[in-house]
Amino acid sequence: MAHPFQQKFESVLERDKSKYVKPFIISWDYQAKRKKRGVKYSNGLPEDFYTFNGAQDIVKWMNWFSGEYPSFYKDELINPLIEKSKQNDIAILKNLGIDYDFNQYKNVGLNNAHDFFIPQSYPVPKEFEIKTVLDFGAGSGRQANLWWSHLNGKGNFIAVDAIPMSYGLQHHYYKAIKPDFVDYIDNPDAFKIDTKGSNLYHVPTWRLDLVPDNSVDLILCVQVLPELGKQLILHIFEQFQRILNPGGAFYIRDLNYMYKAFGTVDIDTALINAGFTLEYKAFIEHNKHLHGIPKVWRKNMESITNVQKNNLNQKKRYLLEDIDALTGGILKRKK
Repeated sequence: MAHPFQQKFESVLERDKSKYVKPFIISWDYQAKRKKRGVKYSNGLPEDFYTFNGAQDIVKWMNWFSGEYPSFYKDELINPLIEKSKQNDIAILKNLGIDYDFNQYKNVGLNNAHDFFIPQSYPVPKEFEIKTVLDFGAGSGRQANLWWSHLNGKGNFIAVDAIPMSYGLQHHYYKAIKPDFVDYIDNPDAFKIDTKGSNLYHVPTWRLDLVPDNSVDLILCVQVLPELGKQLILHIFEQFQRILNPGGAFYIRDLNYMYKAFGTVDIDTALINAGFTLEYKAFIEHNKHLHGIPKVWRKNMESITNVQKNNLNQKKRYLLEDIDALTGGILKRKK
């Protein structure tokens, strides 16, 4: 028999199918391709992502962070975040009744530290201060570890996913952080995001429409985009353009163009077409300096983009100056 949360998830999915759900929104194209190829993961890692068996599978997700993970950031910046992440997860897993060998934890904490630190690692104008964060493709829910500790009382944390196993893990992880967090699956009809409050929200990808316009300061998208199909990528970019505040940040960390598991979408071109400007991209070597290539894109803000380019009057003035120079200053003398 299916896990009770899986039954609840599937019931809401079926309820929403006719109005909100499109096949490309609830698919994980890379895993579908992997299944067709008959590729299996090693023991101790997640396998069937469309079946939720219980919160204990969080450990399988954490086991993904094995091997060497480099970091070129100074230890004094990152190590305190790793330790804070560890202490948070000790409490979270204790609340869930899950045993875990925290001697293996460092890479989990390192990834949490990177994804918390990098989007805030350089100064930005005060109006771009991060108060509300949306985590797209939230995995086991790990981004809430440090981000909710930071945002609690300041703004909202919103997690988005559509895959039964990961959605179920996120649900239980968030419940261990904040028992009264708000999940669409628990009560679809009453779900509403209070943009003036501070809460932890969980919403399926097919209901991104419930995230209000211009209500998010930062979107996290870590090791996600290369595994999605073109339709879904273009769909979420359109949604991100809607829900981000003008000047809001879109943080991506993945293998950039070194790895494309599915489809052929050009992420940079798609983001430019969707109204984003690349603000930061680390000039580093994957797995030598850091795992993945971090990037920060900004949703275009008219007041800034307009002053960063020549307007029509400026172009006319420069043209007249060029003509004046070529004619030996005739235009200037006529004035």
